[in-house]
Amino acid sequence: RRQMVKALRESEELYRTALESSNDGVGIIEDDRYVYVNQIFLNNLGMKKDELIGKVVGSHIHPDDRPAFVDFVRKFKQGLATSPHVETKVIKPDGALVHLELSPVRVTYQGKQCILAYYRNITERRHAEEALRHAEKRFIQVTENSRELIWEVDAEGIYRYCSPVVEQILGYAPDELV
Repeated sequence: RRQMVKALRESEELYRTALESSNDGVGIIEDDRYVYVNQIFLNNLGMKKDELIGKVVGSHIHPDDRPAFVDFVRKFKQGLATSPHVETKVIKPDGALVHLELSPVRVTYQGKQCILAYYRNITERRHAEEALRHAEKRFIQVTENSRELIWEVDAEGIYRYCSPVVEQILGYAPDELV
């Protein structure tokens, strides 16, 4: 009996340590309500445990994303989800916008079918993508309005981009050279 109790405590400590030290937010969803969340998840949402435990899944999701998020969770529970994850936004109580990626897994928790949800904070990635889109847009604006020929070639010397002015200078349409 002592060995079983010791093994049970060690197992519990191992799993608690794994969940609490994860770089991702982790939550357990039972009957569409959170029954467990780790500290990283709470930090991502800017919430306290008592503000989330027992709450309906999706109640913390940005209103624009809530229908798609709830639909994804419903489809996942039914085995109909077409993607292994979903991206969503959350507005923290301080007004900050956080982008999260949810990757769910079916588990049995306390004898019931539940969802073990991994939440990765992808806010920095979304900001970097937006900055890249903005830089690309500005590049296109500059090159398309320049009177100078601007081109890009790859390592093999193949044209990958030519500004529209190439037609006036060389007589070729950009898509003829690219």
